[in-house]
Amino acid sequence: MAPPVAITPEFQESPILTLKKDLQSNGTHYDVSENYDGDYKFAPIEEAQVSRAMIKRYFAMMYERAVSDVVIIGAGSAGLSCAYHLAKTRPDLKITILEANVAPGGGAWLGGQLMTPMVVRKPADRFLIELGVPFEDEGAFVVVKHAALFTSTVLSKVLAMPNVVMMNATAVEDLIIREDYQGRQRVAGVVTNWTLVSLNHDTQSCMDPNVITAPVVITATGHDGPMGAFSAKRLVSAGLLKELGNMKGLDMNRAEPAIVNGTREVAPGLIMTGMELSEHDGSNRMGPTFGAMMASGIKAAKEAIRIFGTAHIVDGADSALIWINPAINDGECRLGAIILCLLNTRMHPTTSLLPDTHQPWLRVCASRDGNCDCIVAASLQLKILNAKPGLLEASLQIEPYNLNRVGTAHGGLILSLTDTLGSLAVATEGQYMTGVSVDIGTSFVKPAGKVGDVLTAKAIVTGIGRSLAYTRIDFYNAQGQLAAYGHHTKYIGKSAGHKHDVKFSADGETIVEGEDIE
Repeated sequence: MAPPVAITPEFQESPILTLKKDLQSNGTHYDVSENYDGDYKFAPIEEAQVSRAMIKRYFAMMYERAVSDVVIIGAGSAGLSCAYHLAKTRPDLKITILEANVAPGGGAWLGGQLMTPMVVRKPADRFLIELGVPFEDEGAFVVVKHAALFTSTVLSKVLAMPNVVMMNATAVEDLIIREDYQGRQRVAGVVTNWTLVSLNHDTQSCMDPNVITAPVVITATGHDGPMGAFSAKRLVSAGLLKELGNMKGLDMNRAEPAIVNGTREVAPGLIMTGMELSEHDGSNRMGPTFGAMMASGIKAAKEAIRIFGTAHIVDGADSALIWINPAINDGECRLGAIILCLLNTRMHPTTSLLPDTHQPWLRVCASRDGNCDCIVAASLQLKILNAKPGLLEASLQIEPYNLNRVGTAHGGLILSLTDTLGSLAVATEGQYMTGVSVDIGTSFVKPAGKVGDVLTAKAIVTGIGRSLAYTRIDFYNAQGQLAAYGHHTKYIGKSAGHKHDVKFSADGETIVEGEDIE
């Protein structure tokens, strides 16, 4: 039986191509004719109209996107997959894609060695189904008959979204790096130029660039090449990364999960996706299989959504992020969410970070005079699950940068959490200031977990007096086994009895002694 034949409707059947003979626009009639027998007539135009139509729209776009919500560097398979998922999920975000080449798509126009079929390992075929890209099922993987079918489809869908713009033939020459409110170096946008200008800085006089600011930059510039791995290299030269990991030899079975699972915020404000990660992390090359590119792009979009869901933007996208606890979600402890914001309201008193509820917890956590535990916790994506006087429960998803050399959670991570959670437990007792550490230690019982596992912890105040506060912190791995336990003793002799100390009700919802503060 012969395979089905694709049929294209006649022109007169297409509502897009069907035109009236006398086309009317802005009250003006034009004599046009769609006659393919030698009498095809266009509406008249002047050359200047063409220039003005392009200039008006392009520079209006540049003006409007000088402050973007998200900048995606690179329009290859990972960058486009990221843009699709992000724009579809968050249509409120202004997403700006920058592509150095004239033609977007990166290496996804062909398969391996200039052959046309595209191989995609499952379960990434689900993304092809969502896009409506047909394929042949080979069991563990699927094959798209021509890679361009995927690239052209995702590209057309992305550019049709009203919150997405793309500037191709535009190179990123540098990153905007600022000091944020925590004193960290944060990526806050990109430095751009026409690609042809970037390629000719050595042949011409000074040609200064342009800038686009954004609180989230997603870099998808691929592995090493003429403009590949740009952001990874720049992190090294900027002192934000000690050295490149350098891409290892090809191993599809190791490479693809490493890229997807390793997709993350590699520096404050900068999410890395796709094969650029292989240069950053030193993971394996994957060769002509594209499922990880799609899945990594989608994960990068999810990381961006997480950042926007856990941060407050001050003065638009042209500003650093103020972190709010990731646990402010339905079904998670609201009191714990407020606890984790310890310094935010103090450092940004004019910014309303939280609703005017549960003020007893907010007032205790708002002033810790230099204690940076909340910043550590926020940067580690710590989630507070439950909190009441003398008790605090939390969880943390283990990320690649939390691992030791054997691939499990580093002991230093757990020791740091012992410090952080012990201090937070003391804060639950109504202490306006939580004092200074005098003794801290952690004993390790079992592996705490690998990348993606959720580590849970329970911190309790075992005793508190006029001078000292004693805490115990138990850590449990994803199997519910005790992985480690720690103790943290704090000297509170000079901080206890502060005029802003309070006593909470048993559920922590109200103040029964002391006064609230603004």
